[in-house]
Amino acid sequence: MPQSPRPGDATSAAAPVRPDAPPPPCGAWPDPFLRTVELLVALLESREWAVAGHARRVGRLARRMAAQLGLGAEAQRDIHLGALLHDIGAVAHPERPGQPGRQGHALAGETTLMPLMDLPPVACMVRQHHEHWDGQGLPDGLAGDAICLGARLIAVASDWDRLLQGSGAERPMPPELARRHLRVGSGSRYDPAAVQALMRVLDEDSGRQVDDHRLGLRQLQPGMVLAQDLLSSRGVMLLPAGYTFEAGVIRQLTEFARREQLSLSLHVRAHPPGAPPLSLPPVT
Repeated sequence: MPQSPRPGDATSAAAPVRPDAPPPPCGAWPDPFLRTVELLVALLESREWAVAGHARRVGRLARRMAAQLGLGAEAQRDIHLGALLHDIGAVAHPERPGQPGRQGHALAGETTLMPLMDLPPVACMVRQHHEHWDGQGLPDGLAGDAICLGARLIAVASDWDRLLQGSGAERPMPPELARRHLRVGSGSRYDPAAVQALMRVLDEDSGRQVDDHRLGLRQLQPGMVLAQDLLSSRGVMLLPAGYTFEAGVIRQLTEFARREQLSLSLHVRAHPPGAPPLSLPPVT
């Protein structure tokens, strides 16, 4: 039987990061390189065949799953990057979810990344993210630990997101039904440890979302922290979850909404890390 990874099974010597550690503080992007990749992926996901925001959601989810397994910061970052790029080959092979033999985009993605010699773990994740824990996946029929850990995490995170969002001819699935679907596949399609890591992340989020507040632009104040990605009507990310608002950005958003005649509402954290509970300003 294939063996699930133990909490210490990391590919990096970096110190483990607590799963509940708050995101980096601040007004600045936590990682400029990843931010640039996210922006490029957002452009690709504006194409007809793509699910807007899929790669960004999978990237952040897979990174948190990696933290749950005790992986170090460097390994978490590699997995985040691999998840952002896992469907990059779909530019050349725009296969639709559920289409038989969907290995073309995984192979094309690996080939695309080959010239980037600093990214061999990422290329491996891209190639293997459609492999199955029981060896029945594609393109190589790998099983268990022969599949790189990042690919196993990405497979679970990607399918979770597609189940919730709906893709191809499939309708969006309620969260509880999606959880059940992944649990049924645990040990066959999915690495059981990866499924358990996802469940722990989802349990954390279910408690946190209760405390989030939905505000209009006129209620925003500098220092508030965005709880969910702010997307345009076409699915392009305007600001990422975890961004700390500054006065200049609030003015830019207000002008953008006025110019485009939009009524924007945003989710902000009720308890930003290191800050007192949020006191909401009145709407004027």
